Amino acid sequence: ASNKEAIIYGRVPSSNEGEDVLIFLPKSRTLAFSKAYAACEIAKTWGEFRQLCPASELEFIQDVIDEDVRDNTSDDDPFDPLTIPVYGDGTSPGWAKEEALETLPTNIIDRFGLIASTTLSNPQVEFRLEDEDAIVQDLAKSGYSCERDDELMRKACDYTTE
Repeated sequence: ASNKEAIIYGRVPSSNEGEDVLIFLPKSRTLAFSKAYAACEIAKTWGEFRQLCPASELEFIQDVIDEDVRDNTSDDDPFDPLTIPVYGDGTSPGWAKEEALETLPTNIIDRFGLIASTTLSNPQVEFRLEDEDAIVQDLAKSGYSCERDDELMRKACDYTTE
């Protein structure tokens, strides 16, 4: 058994128009991103949002929202996700593809990674669908267990099912 965190991966649309790609992320980050996006979708008040959003993502959001909004919203105030400036552009609450670049083993990124960047974001990494088996094998050799969950990864990347 390994003490390394399990990796969740799944199929999502590419940042650079075209084929779908795979994204690999530590399980805890995948869950945090998906819960943060869910909180944005369902919270009716700031209090509800603060309760539903994981602390790690809430800290990021507190840093990017307008100071006036941050300092002058009570728990009873209506929540509007659009008050988070980067909401809806794939960079908030977090950016899974960017995070993958920071959390995956360098040898995996060097061998298989497709580095992409958009005008709105920092560099990010995606992986070709046909490299799935080789990536999973290499991660296993490095002591990681991998689990494919397309639906969870789509939520973590804020691609809601059409």
